Amino acid sequence: MFFLIKYSVDWWNTLHQPASAFSLSDEAPNPPEVWVPLVIMIIAIYLFFAVSLILSTRNEILERERRAQWVQDLVEAQQKYNYD
Repeated sequence: MFFLIKYSVDWWNTLHQPASAFSLSDEAPNPPEVWVPLVIMIIAIYLFFAVSLILSTRNEILERERRAQWVQDLVEAQQKYNYD
């Protein structure tokens, strides 16, 4: 299905612009003012996903191990650091 959609743009070019929206050539319809924010936001989304995954994994480990001594020591150390 994707094959048909992609190449239909080339076959019926009177209805659509050329399939160069993802091209970095000089004839590309999108200038660098479009590409730079796009690349920045793609990187930002990947970084946000990675940080969210790491933090949720950390929280899951702490929740599962909440009765372990090392977790209780960690909580006590954080409380001492935050309230003194």
